Amino acid sequence: MSTSNTDRRGPDRRHAGERRRQADNRHVYLELGRQELRALVIVERGEGQKDIAITRTVRWGEEAEAAAEYNWAALAQAVKQVTLELRLNGGRATVLLPGQMCVTRVATGSKQSVDRELNHLRERTQLYLSLGAGPKALALGRSDLDARNEHALLSVASSRNLHAVIEAVEAGGLAVVRIESALVALSRLHLETAEESDDPTVLLQLDPVGVEIGLLRNGRLLLDYRPSGATTPTDLFRLLDEHRNRLLRLCQRQAGQSSATLSRVLATGDPGIVAAASKAGRTRPSWSVSAIDAQPIASATWELKSDELGAEFAALTGAALPSNARLDALPRPNLMDQIIADSRAPMRPVLLRSLAPLAATLLVWLTSALLLQGYESRVDGLRAELAALAPLQTRSTLLKTELFAADAKLAQLTSLSEAAPTPQLTLALERVAGCLPGDVWLDQVHLEGTGDAIVGGASYSDSSAYDFVRYLQEAPDLDEVALRGTRLTNTPEGPATSFDVHFQLAPGKPANPEAGT
Repeated sequence: MSTSNTDRRGPDRRHAGERRRQADNRHVYLELGRQELRALVIVERGEGQKDIAITRTVRWGEEAEAAAEYNWAALAQAVKQVTLELRLNGGRATVLLPGQMCVTRVATGSKQSVDRELNHLRERTQLYLSLGAGPKALALGRSDLDARNEHALLSVASSRNLHAVIEAVEAGGLAVVRIESALVALSRLHLETAEESDDPTVLLQLDPVGVEIGLLRNGRLLLDYRPSGATTPTDLFRLLDEHRNRLLRLCQRQAGQSSATLSRVLATGDPGIVAAASKAGRTRPSWSVSAIDAQPIASATWELKSDELGAEFAALTGAALPSNARLDALPRPNLMDQIIADSRAPMRPVLLRSLAPLAATLLVWLTSALLLQGYESRVDGLRAELAALAPLQTRSTLLKTELFAADAKLAQLTSLSEAAPTPQLTLALERVAGCLPGDVWLDQVHLEGTGDAIVGGASYSDSSAYDFVRYLQEAPDLDEVALRGTRLTNTPEGPATSFDVHFQLAPGKPANPEAGT
C-alpha cells in the first residue's frame, strides 16, 4: 500500500486560510451597481515600489431588472469571473453599496445632542421601506470636531440584502471584511482631492436607475438624499435649484457656517450619464459642474494597469486610499460589524457550557449532602414524636373499643327507625294537589316527620282560599285541617290573598324514607 500527501479536495472545500495564501497581498474593492459590478484590486509590492491598481467592470444586471428583485446568483457569477481572472480566490473584499441598498444619516453637534439624534434615527430605521422589508442592520461612525462637538454617520441597510451580498461574494471566492456606503467612500476621496473651503459641494452619484445626492464640506458628509422623481439631468438640476436654499441652511446648521455659498457640483457613476449631467450643468450658470477626477491621486498612489481611471471608479478609489491621519479622522461606518456581532457566539454561553459538567457534579454532591442531613433531622424528630405519642396510642386503643360498641348500637337504632311507620310525602302531595281550585297556587309545602304539614299559597279571591280549606277537610287521610291565617299581598298581576293551612296526615300509612321537607 502506498500513501500520498496530495490534497484531493477541491479549491472551494479547502480551509479559508489555505485559500487566502495566494491572495494575501491583494486587496479587493467591489462597488455594487444596479447593473454593473466594478472592481478595484490593489496588489501590494515590496518597499520602494508603488502598489499596482487593477480595475475591472462586469455587467451582472439587465435593464429590465432595474426595478425588480436583485439577481444574487448573477452577482455571485460576476464576482467569480473577477476572482478567476485576477486570481483572487480567498482574498479579502470591501464592498461598497449604492443608495438603493444603503442610506446614511448625519448627526452633528454636542455629544448629548448627537446621542439624542442617533436614538431618534435608530427608532425610525424600520420605516426605511425602500431598502427592503424586514429588519435593518445599522453601522455607526463617530469622530470629534472639537472638544465639545461630534460628527456621526449612521448607515442603514436591509439585513436580508446584506446577507445576500455576503453569500454572493463568498460564493465568488472572496471573504467580506467591510461593507460601507459608496457615498462615505466618496467623501474620503473628496477630502484628499478637494481644496479646503468653507463652501459645501454637491456630490451626484449617477446610475441608470436613479441618482444619489450628497452634500460634502471638506470631506465630511452632511447629507445623503436619494430623490424619487429626478431621473434625467434636466430634472436633477431643476431639483437642485428648488432646494438650494434648504441645502445651504442644512450646511449652516451642520457645519456652523453662515456665509457659505453653494455652486460646486461633482458627478460620478455611469460615464454616459455623467457626461449628460455635465452637459446639462453648462446650461445652468449658477452651477459649476464637473466629473470627479480620481486619476491624479490614483496615479500618485498606485501604478495603474489601465491608461485611465474614469469617474465611475471614484468611490472605489476613495475606499482604497491608504490610511492617514486626515482620513482616519472621518467617521467610517462598517455594516459588517453588526453582521459579525450577530454571528459571534457570546463568551458567557461558552463558559457556561464548559463549566456545566463541574457545576452539575458539585450540585449533585451538595444536594445529596443536604438531603442526607435533612433526612437525619427528620428521623430524629419522628423518633421524639413517636415517644410522645405512646400515651395517645393507649388512649386510641380504648376509644376504638368504645367506637365498636357505639357502631353496634347505631345499627340497632337504624333498624328500629326503618321499621317505624312514617307519613308518606307522595300521598300528602296527591291529596293537596287534588284539592286546589283553579285560581289558587302554592308557595310552600312543609311536612314534618310526625305527620304535621303546613301548606302556604295565595289566591286572587278570598272564597277560593276558603274552598281550598273545605276541600282539604273533605279529603281522605287528612285530619285536623285548619286555616292558620290570611294576609293581603301584591303580585305582578294585581292584589292577592296569601294563606297558611295546617293539617295532620292520618296515622298508619306506609313508611317513606324520603319524608321531610
